Amino acid sequence: MKDEESEVQTEGVKGLSGALTLHFPPDSLIWAEARKLVADTKVRVEDLATCCLQDPILVIELLKQANALYFSGGRPPITSTTTAIVRLGSQVVRELLESLLDRPQFDNEEVQHWVNLHRSRMKRTAIVSRILSEALAKQLSDDCQAAGLLVGMGELLAVGFFQEKYVELAEELSRSGINYRLAQESKFDVERMGLLYLRRNGIPEALLFALDREAMNRAPERAIMKPLVNSAAEMVDAFDNNKWERLAPGKTLSSKSHLRLLQMTDGQYLKVYERASEYLYQVRMIEEKKKADLLREQSMGSIEAQSIPSLEDEIFGLLSDTTVVTTEVEFPPAPPPSSKPSMVIPPQMPGNRGNKIVGALFDSLSSVQSSEELLSSLLSILLQDGLFEKSALIVVSPDKRTAKVVAARGPVVEKGLSLDITDPLSPLAQCFTKVQSFGSKKSAHSPFGSKSFAVSPIEAAHDSPVALYADCGNNGSVSFEARRVFRAVVELLNQKLPDLPGGIPEEG
Repeated sequence: MKDEESEVQTEGVKGLSGALTLHFPPDSLIWAEARKLVADTKVRVEDLATCCLQDPILVIELLKQANALYFSGGRPPITSTTTAIVRLGSQVVRELLESLLDRPQFDNEEVQHWVNLHRSRMKRTAIVSRILSEALAKQLSDDCQAAGLLVGMGELLAVGFFQEKYVELAEELSRSGINYRLAQESKFDVERMGLLYLRRNGIPEALLFALDREAMNRAPERAIMKPLVNSAAEMVDAFDNNKWERLAPGKTLSSKSHLRLLQMTDGQYLKVYERASEYLYQVRMIEEKKKADLLREQSMGSIEAQSIPSLEDEIFGLLSDTTVVTTEVEFPPAPPPSSKPSMVIPPQMPGNRGNKIVGALFDSLSSVQSSEELLSSLLSILLQDGLFEKSALIVVSPDKRTAKVVAARGPVVEKGLSLDITDPLSPLAQCFTKVQSFGSKKSAHSPFGSKSFAVSPIEAAHDSPVALYADCGNNGSVSFEARRVFRAVVELLNQKLPDLPGGIPEEG
């Protein structure tokens, strides 16, 4: 009854009722991927659901349709995207997707920019919600991810409703400042309007209570969803506001922190923090690369297809039992052989040491004559200013059972060291990127026994896989500056290596 009264009061404010009738277009890239998957009879329902969970508009429409009286037949409300797809069936899902194609995109590029920013935050909050639920309430993971995806719906609604006015406010105010100004001057309560919009679109209370600070949940087993989703939003906001270090393991959390309510053990929080770090930093690097590519293409007078992460790899890699995130990137078509390969603008690092290392590598890329020369110099560049203590090149055997350190820099390193790979999930065996920032004991995945390290495959010309390795000492931790530097170095390196003659240095 309270919600109905609130809606009546909101609609009584002149002009605001139109916000509740807005129909947002889906993300075009995610829509296209979903449309392709639903047409393939061999695709699993879980894969289609994973794709749809990248866009709040698709999830809203699926849950709305699945919970409609015609489909529900008096059964309990559907809160899971996977269950919604099963309930609807492939034909209805296909028709639903086709109907969304008619929704026009925003004409104003600046308005679309803010729509994309809020969508990104909603998506990232959803993934961090799932990371938390995987550790604390695995049976609620799907619901927590769906609820996390709807956090920020009020802000998305504000952009769509006010459009140019919102852009003007965003140019001079913070997020909280924008929300305050809208509430004071336009009587637009961002949080309340978002909840009203979701209720009007049929999102069940079993999800919405996690977003509504005043709502009570009648099912005790679902009560954890509210602090869990709020904690995910807190983590994403801390990351976006460059306050991520304040949430690091071992730091004292604020008395107002939602993370306190989850009462995680040190081990649980370490795992959650690691996985969230991997995901959030990976997304930021992808977005920075897209911006750099766009600037480069604009400077050349042409806009080509932009790189996007593989949706399945990004999410399924993140939610595996390891702390690894693997992301494939689709690049624009290669230029003709006669043209000089383009180089991405080096991303800005968070500290002076990081910028010095990335800058030194970027400068050397134009002067080296062979891949051996580049890789050999890179191992020394990584150790500048003490950001890393050791660096190495590791060659993995074709059967993925052994590995060998072929070149190394730093104190007490052993070139030619042989490693037995006994763990099938080892990053060397699987040829994926792994960054372990903290650790309480030596890692078998590190050739030098470091508790924290970074390792990534590189595109070197060799008969078997080659990995770049770096650590901050056997007792140190890989800082977030070091994380970003390592990933930026790997990205720059993999753009240059395929164009250079030669192989790898073998010094041991």
